[in-house]
Amino acid sequence: AVVMWGVNFSFIKIALRELSPGGFNGVRLLLTALVFCLLMGLAKERFAVSRKDFWKLLAIGVAGNTIYQLLFIRGVSLTTASNSSLILSTSPIFVALMSAGLRIERIHWAAWGGIFISFFGLYLVIAERNGSLRFSSQSLKGDFLIFLGTILWASYTVLAKPFLEEMSPLKFSAITVGMGTLFYLPFTARDVSHIPWGTISCQAWASLFFSALFGLVLGYL
Repeated sequence: AVVMWGVNFSFIKIALRELSPGGFNGVRLLLTALVFCLLMGLAKERFAVSRKDFWKLLAIGVAGNTIYQLLFIRGVSLTTASNSSLILSTSPIFVALMSAGLRIERIHWAAWGGIFISFFGLYLVIAERNGSLRFSSQSLKGDFLIFLGTILWASYTVLAKPFLEEMSPLKFSAITVGMGTLFYLPFTARDVSHIPWGTISCQAWASLFFSALFGLVLGYL
């Protein structure tokens, strides 16, 4: 999953050369939701959940897919692929801290050491500022949006844990991504309708399909 997500940033940047952030993400999420529905049918799984779980899953889906994706795609469009991947790589730190705060999991002393090393390593990379990693004023807004998205993604991961003890990863992903997509599409409908379908290159389409099928569908599962 980490490998696919890491490569995904570069493919997104390629697609955004020809597609607007909203248009790209609208088509990508819709395609992802449709593939999840197809997989649910092939696996003969049902979407049915209790009313109590429905509202919880709706909140998780909107936070982890609608709002997160709005922040993510806008952030990626404003900053570099390396900045985005670096900031999102801190999500395990926030997952661990949230899990400990909600008493879902206990953090072993070795894990606390890992959290410290991760933050220190992040500082060293930023302080070095070599290669393509840049934290300039131009990308600062994008970096901040990615950081907010990282908090939401960590929340999505932590809140998923109790549900994954009762339902399959496919069902959880299909429901939360589907709900998130429904609430996301109104924000991007105009961008999708203005896509110049006939002028988009095969490279951009291939990048979009890779991002949807590998970055989202397989990555989530």
